[in-house]
This record gives sequence, C-alpha cells and structure tokens, in this order.
Amino acid sequence: MYVKESKNECSGCTACMNACPSICITMTEDEEGFLYPLIDENLCTNCDLCRKVCRFKVQSERPNRDTYPIIYAAKNKNVTVRMKSSSGGAYTAISDYFLENGGYVFGAAFVEDFKVSHTKAKSVEERDSHRGSKYVQSNLNDIFKEIKLLLKDNNKILFTGTACQVSGLNSYLARDYENLFTLDVVCYGTLSPKLFSDYIAAITKNKKLKEYYFREKKISWRGINVSAVYVDGTYICNNKKLNVIHELYSKNFALRPSCHNCYFTNLNRVSDMTLGDYWGIEDVKPDFDDSKGVSVILINTPKGKIFFENIKEKFDLLISNAADCTKKQPRLSFPTEQSPIRKEFWHDYSQKGFKFIVRKYTSLGKYTRFGAMRLIKKTIFFFLSALKK
Repeated sequence: MYVKESKNECSGCTACMNACPSICITMTEDEEGFLYPLIDENLCTNCDLCRKVCRFKVQSERPNRDTYPIIYAAKNKNVTVRMKSSSGGAYTAISDYFLENGGYVFGAAFVEDFKVSHTKAKSVEERDSHRGSKYVQSNLNDIFKEIKLLLKDNNKILFTGTACQVSGLNSYLARDYENLFTLDVVCYGTLSPKLFSDYIAAITKNKKLKEYYFREKKISWRGINVSAVYVDGTYICNNKKLNVIHELYSKNFALRPSCHNCYFTNLNRVSDMTLGDYWGIEDVKPDFDDSKGVSVILINTPKGKIFFENIKEKFDLLISNAADCTKKQPRLSFPTEQSPIRKEFWHDYSQKGFKFIVRKYTSLGKYTRFGAMRLIKKTIFFFLSALKK
C-alpha cells in the first residue's frame, strides 16, 4: 500500500522513505512517471512514523511574520554569471559562498539521459550543473540521509529544491541545524519525468544531445526560448519540436497531482531564503530592468538575514514588497490550476503514446495530418452551424 491514499496529498519528498526504521518503503513510479512511497507490508511494523513525518498539510507558521519575508529585487553584478542563470544570478552567489567556505551544495541537475536528480557539489564545476531551470520533478534518492550524516560531521550544507522538498528535509531532520541553509525556488509545478524522457527521446532520434536548456537567455530573459546543443555542434532554439514540452507544461496536463493542491504557494515560506524570477519588474521599477534577468529574493528567517549580509555586495539590490513581487508571480499567492482535461490527456498518452499527444494537444499538431483533419472538422462544424441559423 502507499503511504498516502490520495496522490493529491503526496509531493514525493521522500521524508517517509528516509525516516522508516524498518526500511520497508520504496519510491515507486506510477503510470504517469511520478514517484510515490510504497510500503512493503511484510516488513512494516506499523510504527506509523511515515505518516507522522509527512508535512504535506502541516505548514507551520514562521515566527515574526510581521518582519519576514524581507523582499529584494536582485541582479548579480557579474553579467557573465547572470547570463548563464535563469534569472538574476542569485543562486550562483549563494552557492559560491558555501563552496568557498568548504561546504557542500545540493541541487537539481541533469544526469544520465537528461533525467533530473539531486546531486552533491563540492566544486564550482559540479555546482554549475545545478544552474538553470529544470521543470521536471527531481529524484531525491537517498539525499536526505547523506545530508544528515554530513551535518552531524559539522559540514556546512546548502540544500536547494522546491518548497515541498525543503519541507520534507526539515521534517526528516526533525531539528534545526545551524550548519544547514535551505533555499527554495518559486515553483509553477513539477513536470512528469516520464513525459520528459519521451520528449528527450523524440528530439534525440537522429542526434546525440550534449546540452539542454528550458530557458535560453541569448535571445531574451522573457519568453520560452527552449534550446538544445547536439554533440555534432548543431544548435537549435525555439524550434517548434523543442517547444512542445513547454506547451504541455504550461497547459497543466502533466504536473504532479499534488502541485494543484500545494500548501506552499504563499509568502509563508518553509526555507531560509526563496528565489524566483521577478516577473513584472519592468512595471514596478523599469529603470532596474535590463532584460538580462532579475531575481526576487525572499529572506524568510533570521538565519537567512544574517547570511545575506555575507553576499549582498555581489548584487545590485532594490528593496521590494509583497504587493509588487506577487503581481506577476502568482505562485507566491495560489497553486497552479489543474487542466479540466487532464484525465483525457493521460488516457490518450497511455493508449496512444507521446507522438499522438503532441499532435492532439500542442500547436505542432496543426502542421500534421491530424491537425489538418481537426481544422477541416472545425470548418465543417462552423458552416453547418451557420446554415442552421
């Protein structure tokens, strides 16, 4: 049986798996490619710790809510760093501090076959794999246990993830470690790893992929700008086939079910600091916007405030407020709405595969025979309706 009966109430944070004293829980992929904790009832002792450690619906209030979060718009002063980052280059500055002081950095990276997993970085080269947006849900594996051992040995640790992953780590550790700093990213929702793997297979049918970016900045910080670099040197950006993944993602067909029931899409953050894109900066402070990327930084705890003093000189900063930073960043106010045809999408996917759902559910379909037939049917329906009138 699963730890949670409803998939709407499981973020896949792995806290229950890591906390299980009987080691009877495994993270098991479902038909949509998301991982859920499955209990081996032959090994289970019914201690119920797996359910006690789950923090999905229990979001504790931060102290001093009148003081936090402290909100900034930020741009890394190093333009090269900023251009290699998704937004304003804040993550690089934060993680640099930990690496320079002998610490470890944990974050999401593309690994073999462009799957997304959390990895440990001890060097700048390893850390750089964490930079850039990755809309796919990352596999945490046994990262929580590794972090706990490193913390007990007095190592400085930076953990970066979605708010639900940070919450899961906090719950698993069950105490505050002074040498742990948590950083969450403003999250739209996490994409199905299965869907993304099928997509990668489709765009690498005839070429081997070397690099992939959900958001390419050479054109603009804004917009889709999906890009790929192949081993043979071919570079593609904003190709219709590349962009289908962003279209499927933004139409909310393939997000984890719990993302539509997220308890972390507000300003009551669970981490020491929150990072995201400062969408709308061109409206609230046009002089600060140069189209190369601006981060919104939320300092959520006294620990976060003290730490920020160590790195603030690396940024051009502008003090901000909740009203301005949430105007065009809705994930700081409410969860992403589920598509009304999500079930239909997954039924089609399971029965007919990736190529079919691309033809049916994305704009690429209008360039195929399937899309042409759909257009013909709509045209016929339009004329028949007009005749009836």
